Amino acid sequence: MNSLYSLFGTTREVLKAAGPDVGASRDSVGGIAIAVLIAIRINKLFYYLIHLSIFSDSLLVPR
Repeated sequence: MNSLYSLFGTTREVLKAAGPDVGASRDSVGGIAIAVLIAIRINKLFYYLIHLSIFSDSLLVPR
């Protein structure tokens, strides 16, 4: 696995091969894997939103 992004494809392949039963509940392997991926995405989203906010604020300050 080269990057965090490849984790999404790998997880998708594993869950697809295992079938729908693995993701049936939050306590299952699939449920935990999906929760981890969502947490990663939320973390990345906030990272970019914070930096975008800082950048946009800097555009509003007169020089």
